[in-house]
Amino acid sequence: MIDDRMLASTAGRFCTAGATITHVSLGLAMLALVVLAFGGSASPRAWGWGLVAALGIPGAWYRFRLAFDAGVFADVAARDEGAVAARLAAFDAALDVLSGHPRKVVATGALPERVRGARRLVVRAASVTLAQALVALLAALAP
Repeated sequence: MIDDRMLASTAGRFCTAGATITHVSLGLAMLALVVLAFGGSASPRAWGWGLVAALGIPGAWYRFRLAFDAGVFADVAARDEGAVAARLAAFDAALDVLSGHPRKVVATGALPERVRGARRLVVRAASVTLAQALVALLAALAP
């Protein structure tokens, strides 16, 4: 049997660690903007640097989501074992209020399902960062 509190705590730490990957994404996007601003945006390399900068947008979204999810998992982990499902339902209700309009009624996702979703976020953040790094390398080495 999986301990829900430990699962939530581990997922929160995983999100926090995954968010550090997005710092590289932010750095690459900032580097690209500096290169575009001072390196001439008319060069053939500009397309590559522009793509690196544009990939910073999903990188920023993943940074936000991972930081947010880390806090949610920490909150869930701080409660009693039996209160996990209730905390998740309360979280879903809070999201409804935050969104400004009620969402369609959907069943509250189980904790393992949410942990898998957090893992997918980390993989996507790493993929965006890797793509940025590869394009930056190609743009830097382009003639």
